[in-house]
Order: sequence, then structure tokens, then C-alpha cells
Amino acid sequence: PIYVTVNGCIRYINPSGLSIFGADSVDELMGAEVMSFVHPDVRDTMRDRLAQLNRGEETEPLEHRMIRRDGEERIVVTRTVPIRYEGQAAGQTVIRDVTEQRRAEAAVKKSEYLLDETLRQMPAGVVIVDAPSGRLVRYNEEAQRLLGHEALPVDGVLDYGKYAAHHPDGTPYNSEEYPIARALSGETVTNEEMRYQRPGDGGMAILSVSAAPIRDDAGRILRAVSTFQDITARKQIEDELG
Repeated sequence: PIYVTVNGCIRYINPSGLSIFGADSVDELMGAEVMSFVHPDVRDTMRDRLAQLNRGEETEPLEHRMIRRDGEERIVVTRTVPIRYEGQAAGQTVIRDVTEQRRAEAAVKKSEYLLDETLRQMPAGVVIVDAPSGRLVRYNEEAQRLLGHEALPVDGVLDYGKYAAHHPDGTPYNSEEYPIARALSGETVTNEEMRYQRPGDGGMAILSVSAAPIRDDAGRILRAVSTFQDITARKQIEDELG
């Protein structure tokens, strides 16, 4: 969408620009002061940009709020260059509505925040990886406490071998054997018993580990999640009771 202003008033606008201003026809906008569509919070900035145009200078792209004819606020990005229009000094502005994009970004940010807070409060270790790579994307505080260390750098399934997990018979897990690696292939793992060598105190923790794939509406695996709890004390009691 493009519009042209002379002395701050709209003298030309192409049809694709009408909806941004909330207009149905070009005639509704002809002669209108462009400043009347600018949100009050950015009018001083826009006046400075008009001064730049009057000096023959181009303006850098600016993201700002505008008010349509129907009163609705929108978020737009504008960039104006000085031109001659019908023999007069003018400004040609390219305008792009980014309202829905910014709303979507805000929704994602809120969703990510809520996920982080949920994981932080959970009484179980939680690890989330991307599919199909297996790259680590989430590792909550309880996971760090249970394993005795911060998240190790993991870019793929082969890196899972950095974690010191063992089967109940004492044999180390291969990278592909980890529950979360199997979840990436579509398997659901429930309460698998795992021995884990804590690097801090050298103790061997017994963990109950579950894992499952996270799928989209079409059934494609987007991520995999694993949860685990320390059952060392419970296992010791069971052994003592025979």
C-alpha cells in the first residue's frame, strides 16, 4: 500500500491502502491530514519525520500505532521518501499493517511464559526436545535438581549419551535408548526405571521416567517430552521389606 502527501495532506492512495485507513473509497481520504490518523503518542515523532521530508531527506522505517477512520487502532510500519507530485514537493509513503503479526507474537510470548511458569512449578523433572532433531528446548529446575547438574548441550539424539544413565542391570543407555529418543520415534514410555549417576555427590539415583511424543493436528511429531521423579527412597524401602 502506498499513499502520497503534499503539505501533510493525502493527495493519492492506491486501492490496497484503503483498508489500512478503514476507508471504502479513495474519495474518503483525499485531502485528509495524515496526522489525524497518527496515534497521539507518536505525533511528535511524525512531525520530526515531516520536517525531514521538507529538507529532502528520506526517513527510516518506523513502527507505530495509527487510528483508522472507524477509531480502531492498528500497528503499522511506514517509510517515506521525498518525491515530486504534480509539480509539488511531496512524500511517498509505503505503509504495512503488522497488527496481526504483533498480536500473534504477543500470544506466543505469553504462551511461552505460561509454559515456563508451569514447568517451574511442577514437582517432576521435565525435559522437552524438538523433533526430529532431538535438540533440547526446555529443562526445568526440578530436572536440574534431580540430575544434579544444569542442562548439558544437546543438539541431537546422539548427544544424549552425555547423560550418565544406566539400565537396572548396570549397562549404560545408548543414545537411542533414552525414553525421550524413543518418543521422537512415536513410542510412549511409562514409568521406566533408570539409574542415574549424579556428578556432584557421585550417588546413583533411581528415576522413574516417562516420555511421549507431542503431535500436531495432522499427527506429525513436533516435539517430545519426558518427565521423571526420584524413586530411590521408595526402592530402598521395597528392598528392605524384601
